[in-house]
Amino acid sequence: MKKLLTLLFLYIFFISNTFAESPSINLSKLKALNSCSACDLTGVDLSGVDLSGADLASAIFTNANLSGVDLSGANLIGVDLSGANLEGAELSGAVFVWHNKRFGSSSGATKYVWSNLSGTNFSNANLSKAKLGAMFEFGWDNEMITRGVDLSNANLSGANLTKADVQGANLSGANLSGANLEKASFHTGNLNEADLSGANLTKAAFYGTKLRGVDLRNANLTKSNLRRVDLRNADLKGAILSGAILWQADLSGADLSGLDLTGLNLEEAIFVRSNLSGANLSGADLSGANLSGANLSGANLKDANIRGAILCDTLTPWGKDNSGC
Repeated sequence: MKKLLTLLFLYIFFISNTFAESPSINLSKLKALNSCSACDLTGVDLSGVDLSGADLASAIFTNANLSGVDLSGANLIGVDLSGANLEGAELSGAVFVWHNKRFGSSSGATKYVWSNLSGTNFSNANLSKAKLGAMFEFGWDNEMITRGVDLSNANLSGANLTKADVQGANLSGANLSGANLEKASFHTGNLNEADLSGANLTKAAFYGTKLRGVDLRNANLTKSNLRRVDLRNADLKGAILSGAILWQADLSGADLSGLDLTGLNLEEAIFVRSNLSGANLSGADLSGANLSGANLSGANLKDANIRGAILCDTLTPWGKDNSGC
C-alpha cells in the first residue's frame, strides 16, 4: 500500500510538472496569440511590446517589466500586476474589473472580479477611460455598491486617468502627484494618505470618497464633486477649488489657509480645528457648518452665509467667538 501511494504521488508530481507552463513558454504563447489568460508571466520582459486588445484575464505579471507596453483595450480582469513596472504604458480603455449579478438569488449573489495592482509603477502611463472600478446593484433591495481594483501604494505620478472609472478602488498611499484625473470617477473609493499634489482633478467625482490625510497641495479641483467626502487632516494649501461642491464634507483639521473659496457651497461642512486663516470666503454658503475650534483669522467673510453655523472657540476676524458653545 505504501509503495502504491508513493507511485501515485510521483505520477501526480510528474503530470503537474509536465503540463505546468513556465513564464518563458507563456511569453512565447502570448506573443504568438496575443492571448494568454490565467498564464504565469512572473518577471517577464514585455517592454515596448504591442498587446493592444489582448486577452490577459487572471494572468500573473508579478514584478514584470511592462514599461512602454501597449495594452489599450486589453482584458486585464483579475490580473496580478503587483510590483510590475508599467512606466509610460498605454492602457487607454483597458478593463480591470468585472461583475455580474445573479438575479433571483435570495442571497443577492453577485460575482465580481478585480485586479491586484498594489505597488505597481504606472508613472506617466495612459489610463484614460480605463475601467478600474464598478458600481452595481446588490441583493433583493438593489442596494448600489462599488468594487474596484487594489492600487494601494501604486505609483501613478504623471499618469493620464482622464474619464477613468475608479469607483470603489483602493488608492490608499498611492502617488498621483501631477496626474491628470479630469472627469475621473472615484465614488466611495479609498485615497487615504494619497499624494495628489499638483494633480488635475477638474470635474472629478469624489462623492463619499475617503481622502483622509491626503496631499492636495496645488491641485486643481475646479468644479469637482467633493460632496460628503472625508478630507480630515488633508493639506489643501495652494489648491484651486473654484466651483467645487463641498456640501457635508468633513474637513476637520484640514489646511485651507489662504485659499479662494469664493461663493462655494460649504453647507453643513465640518471644519472642526481647520485652518482657514486668510481664506477668501466671500459669498460662500457656510450655513449649518461646524466651525468649532477653526481658525478664520484674517479670512474674508463678506456676504458669506453663516446662518446656523456652529461657532465655538472659533477664531474669527472679530475675535474668538463662543456663541455656539
